[in-house]
Amino acid sequence: MIEQIKFKILEIMAQRGFRTRKALAEKAGLPAWRVGAYAKGEVSLISVETLKSLCRALQCQPGDLLSYEGPGAAPEESPSLESLVRTSKRDGFVEYDVSEGTGFGNGLFAADEVAVQRAFFSAGTVLAEHSHSETEVLVSYRGRFRLVMGDGSEREYVPGEVALILPGTAHSVVALDDWWVIGITVPGSSGYPGVR
Repeated sequence: MIEQIKFKILEIMAQRGFRTRKALAEKAGLPAWRVGAYAKGEVSLISVETLKSLCRALQCQPGDLLSYEGPGAAPEESPSLESLVRTSKRDGFVEYDVSEGTGFGNGLFAADEVAVQRAFFSAGTVLAEHSHSETEVLVSYRGRFRLVMGDGSEREYVPGEVALILPGTAHSVVALDDWWVIGITVPGSSGYPGVR
């Protein structure tokens, strides 16, 4: 295992609702190229002043932005989707616990082998980093979203595109527009709404 310090700027940006690195750079008073380099993990040093600027802009602690990977490192665990469910209003409907905006889902089908939900997230909504013990497929059918993986990689999806998320993979989601999505888990996820 390679010993390294990982910058988690993209994850915190997603949690705080920053849509672009440029927006964070402006808020932090830093050059956009510098924020981009940290987000991509292309640097090995960070000054205390830069760290303070990022923490101030992101309203976080230094430990939120950095993690150690290497011998003796405690494994990081992302919360499950179940922990992001705020309320279950009635059978088959959930409201997700999001920092800003609105997120809800309703179960279309649920069984031990597969679960299917339709979900809506208002523009700017961030579904915090989490993981599933199941394979998850997201099929966007209205609006765009950004998928930010736990390793810092990210990709924007448009209607008709499909995202595949493997079991145990930490990820967060940012709704770039009002976003409607069909989510499928195999096997069925208890984090998806529905009656079993």
